[in-house]
Amino acid sequence: MNKKGFTLMEVLIVVAIFAVMVTFFSSVLIISSRVYFESERTMEVMQNGRVFLDAISRELRQARRVVTSVPQDEESAKEEIIFQDGHLDEIREKEVAQGGSGNTVTLSDSSVQEDGFYNDAFIKIIDGPAELIGEKRKIIDYNGETRDAHIGTPFCEEEDYFGLEYLIDTSYYYINYFLDENGTVKRKMYAYYFSDDPHSYVPFDATPPQGESIEKEILESPRVIGEHFESVSIWEDGAVNVVVTLTLEEREVTLMKKIFGRNL
Repeated sequence: MNKKGFTLMEVLIVVAIFAVMVTFFSSVLIISSRVYFESERTMEVMQNGRVFLDAISRELRQARRVVTSVPQDEESAKEEIIFQDGHLDEIREKEVAQGGSGNTVTLSDSSVQEDGFYNDAFIKIIDGPAELIGEKRKIIDYNGETRDAHIGTPFCEEEDYFGLEYLIDTSYYYINYFLDENGTVKRKMYAYYFSDDPHSYVPFDATPPQGESIEKEILESPRVIGEHFESVSIWEDGAVNVVVTLTLEEREVTLMKKIFGRNL
């Protein structure tokens, strides 16, 4: 019986073909991985930019008044904007809670019986235990039938809210979008009051009575809207223009939004 093996030349050819195939598929895999991760980075920065632009567009369209002096040209553009919130009904109520505890405050029997009416408004304790006076919470959801206002964080864990005097005043809420030194866009809310009457909100440019000063009260601490921002440019030419540039690991994306306010 004749036994025939592979010649050295045949072995070398097979090894060479195998090496070429391994190199080819490795290159394809590396390129595919690089494209995938670059695409992921691009999507991440675009998502951050779009979230910011959508949020500021929605609120600016309903703004009652822009506080910031917005430049008329891109060269003088600013990195922040402040405007008066306009998406809530004007509410001004000083009342006494009927009850509740934890994350629920039962509003007075004169409160509006419409589901969601007080959503996004801030409720502030103005009379009651000393440790609660001045505390404020955002109303997340409101049940008109039961008059229960649900808040994100309890005023306290064990206190019964019955008899607490509260303020709900949406007349003058101000929203501030700004870019911080870490490339993060943040949003905060505040209101103004005269020093002798901290429970009545006033316009930011109101003139205080003699002997008093106008003070700022933080309603909502700065919260992150988006990351990876290289720059934010805001200017006006009949509409409010917002241009953002974002970068992540050498990936750069620029987005723009032109916003027309309904009340501006």
